[in-house]
Formats: sequence, C-alpha cells, structure tokens
Amino acid sequence: MGSPIVRLMLILAVSLLAQAAGQKTAAAAAGSGPSAVERALDRADYAAALRVAKSLPPSANTHVLAARAYMGQNDGAKALRELRAALRQNPKSLDALYYVSKLAGVLSQQQFLELAQIAPDSGRIHQLRGEAYEAQGNGADAEREYLAALERQPGTTSILIALGDVHRLQKHYDEALKWYGQVLDKNPSNYEAVYGTGVCYRYAKSPEDALPYFQKALKIDPASMAAKMALGESLVLTGKPAEALPYLETAAKADPNLRRLQFLLGRAYRETGREEDARRAFARVKELTKPGGDSDPLASEEQ
Repeated sequence: MGSPIVRLMLILAVSLLAQAAGQKTAAAAAGSGPSAVERALDRADYAAALRVAKSLPPSANTHVLAARAYMGQNDGAKALRELRAALRQNPKSLDALYYVSKLAGVLSQQQFLELAQIAPDSGRIHQLRGEAYEAQGNGADAEREYLAALERQPGTTSILIALGDVHRLQKHYDEALKWYGQVLDKNPSNYEAVYGTGVCYRYAKSPEDALPYFQKALKIDPASMAAKMALGESLVLTGKPAEALPYLETAAKADPNLRRLQFLLGRAYRETGREEDARRAFARVKELTKPGGDSDPLASEEQ
C-alpha cells in the first residue's frame, strides 16, 4: 500500500480533484462566463449579473457588463466607475464609450429632476427646458423658456448665446445679431458670438461682411472645423479660392461626407485650375445628394 505519507498525498489529490469537479459542474449549471452575465441582464436579474461579472477576470468587457448591471440597479456612480475602468484597459472600447454616453444622459436627466423639485421656477430649469425644445426643433417654445431664464438670470452669456442661436436657426438674422451683440459688448472674443455673427452676416448681408468674423473665430479657436469651413466658403465666394483651399481641405479630412464642403472644394479646385480634383469633388457631391434634395448645397446653412 506504500508509506502513510504517500497514502495521505493520494487521498488529498483525490479530494482536490473531486472538489474541482464539483465546482466546474456548479459553474456549468449556473453559467459563469460573459454570456451568463448577458442572460442575467436580459432577464433583469441585475444582482446575479453583477455577481457573475465580478467573478470573471478583469477586462474591458467585464467592466462594461458590471456597469450595465449597476445601471440596471440605478447606481450611476458605480456604473461610471466601472466604465472608467473599462476605458483604462481599452480606451477604444466602443461598448464602454457607448454606455458612457448613455449613462451621461441618464445622470443628466436625474439631475434635472432633482433640480426641478428643488427650484422648479429657477433660471437653470427654464434654460434646460429651452435646450430640450431647441433639440426638438421647436424654436418658439425654446425662445420662451430662454427669455424666462434670462429674466431670472440677467446677462447670463450662455442664455444670450442660446437666444442668438435660436433666432439664427430660424433665419431671424437681425434678431440674432442683437443677442450676439450683447455678448460681444461684454466679451469681444467669445467664439460662439463671433462665429454666430459671421453666419448671420453671411446670409443677411454678404460673404465680404462675414469674412472678418470667421477669421476672428478661427483665431480664437484654431481647432474649430466649423470656422475653417465657414472661412473657406467666404474666401471662395469672395474670389479667393487659392486662400480657401487649405481650410477646406483640412475640414474635408475631418468630415468627408459633408456635401456642402465637397461642393466648395469642387469650386475652389475648378477656379484654381485643378480640374481632376474638381471632378472628383463634384462626383462626391452627387454621391452625397439625397433624392429630391436641394440642388444648391449653398442655399441654406448646413454648418
């Protein structure tokens, strides 16, 4: 039978193997991988999902799964912590980035509801309502809420800008200029007011009037793609296509699917004798034109 020590070692080995087999059988029955977490999330069993997710080796995916479970439990702080951990492991995780965006919306809504309970008639609440109406394309109600916000918080720059934007998007350019002007009187280097004023001048007056505002906007924010595109357009429309090209080409690299931008590039290429580049740009315009869409990409504000 061998020595007592050998027999003891055999007994321990058999015991450990049996224990491991039992654990494996239990895990298989309950499910212990990411798919098990998904199944628990699907049936809204967030506690079970969290238990399984926490038992798995840490990875971007398991952190996202844990975050989803916490979101189901309405624990935004812990969900955000898990998503941050996921992004530390994989900064390009599409799932983590998606749920960060989704969670931000949920947390924002929760904060809005809390604020509405504390101060239902505050300027901030009216401003948030105005932003919601503006996002829905309801300019009239947005303006009403912004005016109510301004009455409670006179001179607030963000509200003045919002009123300018609402009127600009409704093509009430003279009215928009009044609101932007109030901001510029206080701060001549406010990017949003400078850029908004440039857009109003572009459509209410002329590209020549808009040009210095877009130049100033780009000086204030050299990374602004909107300012580069607007400046490039104004230079094309004022007969300076060679000056426009660097701005338009940079903007096109950032957003190659903007029809207006491809049209401007085509014009600038054609007017500088680059016929092959112009042909490619105009072909791209045709690809991006929706059936029944406006034939003139410069007919309305698209930036």
